[in-house]
Amino acid sequence: MMKKIIVRAGLLSLLLAPIFVWAVVTPNDPLFPQQWALTKIQAPLAWETTTGSSTVTIAILDSGINPVADLKDKIILNWNAYDNGSTTDVLGHGTMVASAVMASSNNGIGIASPCWGCRLHNVRISDVAAGGYGATISSGLTWAADHGARVANVSYGLNYSDTVTDGAKYFMNKGGIVIMPAGNEGLLSLYASEKQFILIVGATTNTDQLASFSNSGADIDLVAPGGRSSIG
Repeated sequence: MMKKIIVRAGLLSLLLAPIFVWAVVTPNDPLFPQQWALTKIQAPLAWETTTGSSTVTIAILDSGINPVADLKDKIILNWNAYDNGSTTDVLGHGTMVASAVMASSNNGIGIASPCWGCRLHNVRISDVAAGGYGATISSGLTWAADHGARVANVSYGLNYSDTVTDGAKYFMNKGGIVIMPAGNEGLLSLYASEKQFILIVGATTNTDQLASFSNSGADIDLVAPGGRSSIG
């Protein structure tokens, strides 16, 4: 459904300038009204211009991904960087992250996502206990870059790792961007030399305050809505 918002900037503006009309796309996914973060980043307005392209492949490096209804048609390739075994989600986190990034939207089920049309590489980098390692992250980044991904979301944060830095540099040299979280410990984040190859992202609340759990510091490149409502 599309809603039109008419913005009136006062009588003088009405006399001297046209009325600006923005079309806002509202997806019919039942959980969309609860997704405050999408409204905060003005996703409904952006969707009027684009809902994402199938030419964009995003690699999710996490605990694996299950082919749930909103993702099953998005997955292009699966790979287990940990032991070359199952890519099934051992924790549930990878499926959640992938859904938040690129769930099929406006289809009357589940949630909406920023990139309705993007495609997905599922790269499991964790062991069965959901532990992540620098070697598997680096291998996953290299594999994803070699298989056409140009955006990589790594769901694990490391204070410093030459191995991860090498993988991120390789990915960047292939024309891609690597995104990693600042961390959820509420501490000062120190990424050191990794910063030039990795985009480090912290979390904010629905009132645009730093989330209480989010790490912070000079090495954080940007922040974005995360967590639950005002508590972040």
